[in-house]
Amino acid sequence: QKHIHSSSILPPPLVNLGEKVFGIHIRTNACGRFIGGLDDSFPMPWAAGKPEVVRNQIAVRHHGRDPVFVVGDANGDYAMLTSFTNLEVGLVFDTHPDATSDLGKLNAAILGGRAKGCYFLQGRDEARGRLNGAKTSKLAPLTCQ
Repeated sequence: QKHIHSSSILPPPLVNLGEKVFGIHIRTNACGRFIGGLDDSFPMPWAAGKPEVVRNQIAVRHHGRDPVFVVGDANGDYAMLTSFTNLEVGLVFDTHPDATSDLGKLNAAILGGRAKGCYFLQGRDEARGRLNGAKTSKLAPLTCQ
């Protein structure tokens, strides 16, 4: 008779990213099993929490410096794309967000040459799952401010 054993403990990762990855933490019990809900003892790296995590967890390891390059593709990335005064380049993957959303407005500003700062808007072929050179791919403004 065969026995099937299961465990909620994951094997160790092939690469230990340790303190280099900041994600949403789920609550666990003393045995390490997921018990649901978010663990509030860790910072929330989503929406307005992303720049906070960058400033409080990452920048402190780099003499308090802001990032020079930020990438985003969702409305939850808007704050991270627009919160750093020393940002040199922002890369936005165009996922065709709602025009009234913050990211939709940023995309429109990039396409219209009205974005404050230097941003690239990269088109994506969602059907094929790859980047493309569509009309939505654009560097704006051409003279990065």
